[in-house]
Amino acid sequence: MISRPQGPTDGGAAPDETGRLSALRRLRVLDTPPEAPFDRVARLAARLFDAPIALVSLLDEHRQWFKARVGLDACETPREVAFCAHAIRTPGEPLVVPDAAADERFRDNPLVTGPPHVRFYAGAPIRDGAGHALGTVCVIDTAPRAPLSAAQRAVLMDLADLAAEELELRVCVGHRDAVTGLPNRSRLLNDLRPWQRGASGAPGSGLVLVDLTDPVHFQRLTRADASIADEFVVRGAEVLARALPAGTALYHLGAGRFAFLLEDVLHDDSQRLLDRVSERLRLPIDLGALPILPHAGIGVAPLIASPSDGAEVLRKAISAADSAREAASGWVLHEPESDVAQQSAFRLLADLPAALANPGQLHLEYQPRIDLGSGETRRVEALLRWQHPTLGRISPEEFMPLVEDTRLMRSVTGWVLGEALRQSRLWLGRGIRLQVAINVCAQDLKDAGFVPAIDAALAEFGVDPSAIELEITERSVIADLSRAETQLLAIHRRGISIAIDDFGTGYSNLSYLNRIPATAIKIDRSFITALETSVKQRHIVRNMIALARDLGLRVVAEGIETEPVRAALRSWGCDEGQGYGLGPPMRADALERWLGASQNAATSSPADGTLRGT
Repeated sequence: MISRPQGPTDGGAAPDETGRLSALRRLRVLDTPPEAPFDRVARLAARLFDAPIALVSLLDEHRQWFKARVGLDACETPREVAFCAHAIRTPGEPLVVPDAAADERFRDNPLVTGPPHVRFYAGAPIRDGAGHALGTVCVIDTAPRAPLSAAQRAVLMDLADLAAEELELRVCVGHRDAVTGLPNRSRLLNDLRPWQRGASGAPGSGLVLVDLTDPVHFQRLTRADASIADEFVVRGAEVLARALPAGTALYHLGAGRFAFLLEDVLHDDSQRLLDRVSERLRLPIDLGALPILPHAGIGVAPLIASPSDGAEVLRKAISAADSAREAASGWVLHEPESDVAQQSAFRLLADLPAALANPGQLHLEYQPRIDLGSGETRRVEALLRWQHPTLGRISPEEFMPLVEDTRLMRSVTGWVLGEALRQSRLWLGRGIRLQVAINVCAQDLKDAGFVPAIDAALAEFGVDPSAIELEITERSVIADLSRAETQLLAIHRRGISIAIDDFGTGYSNLSYLNRIPATAIKIDRSFITALETSVKQRHIVRNMIALARDLGLRVVAEGIETEPVRAALRSWGCDEGQGYGLGPPMRADALERWLGASQNAATSSPADGTLRGT
């Protein structure tokens, strides 16, 4: 049971009013929706005392606000006319006013002379564990009554204790995170309501979401040792608490994600605070002998942007935090334009299953890969294209990054594989022998059904495994090197070639080349396009080619646009080239015409030496 410390006698100001108000506001209960436990207390009080009005009242600085009420329409009244403002100053006993019209303290009170015409009042203080009187449980009648008996006073005090216990349970049960002890997501969503209604904070208030690290990194910490992940979160909470002004409520929303509310997010002081928090999170979080560098993002969502839905505000803050991390910009204020882009992207995701099921929307184009020695086209890369029925042509860059994080990836890869093998069989029937390169991603390499799907497709179309090559990026391999190694070894044993795409842009430690059965590397176009202007790039590319040839790998250069670049790459020992300067992506029938027109073309003339001599 809640203790009942003795208070001052009626008539003076409550002791430590600042502390009392601070205790009340820490509860963040003001202006929250009705809750069943408090409603039950009010109904029980009305029934036990046969009173037309019963209230669970909380005393704010300038008002009394009713957390629960029976028989009264108003949800608050000014504090200066509140009977409960007197009741919280009573010494451990209820304040009982048998006839307010005959009591000099209340006879001229507008609540007595006007609605609801209070004549009888009895209120017991609701005290927290520190003894702060936060409000009352009170019963009211419009007719005078006899003073309460000792038993009735005890009942009213018990009801006030029940309300106090419910307030404390509201804080502790279901509203605290088990790891940090901080208020959790549920508590945050409750606390957002009064801020959004403008009852707390300035008009420019915002929700600040702090993500200590990206989800993939946090999952790795958890897989390595759950206790390390928990320690990282606890220490991160301590770092944030020290960086924030005293008294700021910090919430832990799960994993490495925290939040706090900030008044006037556009004010210079607020932005300086966000800058300080961002700077602090660029430093390692010390876990004793193991410092871990956060990969933080901080997002700010103005509360005015969504006045009724706390979950929507939270979503916007998370989105802004993701943007901040991706841009390495410290913190980002959510902009409505980003929602438009995200909604468009997710609309594409929603429309993709129909595109996979209905012929005509998706198709493949094939870009030639030219043998730089002979000028022959021996391979083509299959590139997915989408002609949306209402949005027109959709670039893969617009939808594939989203698809790669969903189960749709298996369906998309299966569609591309089947279409490429179908076309390969058609070409073989026409005497056209082209190896078709197909792009796969990290999700494919993690999929236990990937290799069986390849086997089934090869059997369905009756195509030899040597007719296809799989292109994988360095990042896809390193995402789960052990799983990738197992999958790629199985693929290689079937006679399928494996090329490392975008070589040079991903993992800096090339030791992975010893573990996977690659047959080729594709030098990323970012290195090739600068060859005519950068001596450094020319040295890098020549060394890449030399490294690959020493390892017995075929070398393909992407992004060839000019004849001097083609000639230089050929002279350095590059095996194949790809780019608009050699041949653009084309539909299958256009590629066949292009092959017919180019098959008798002479090998390109030597370059003028501009690049060759470096």
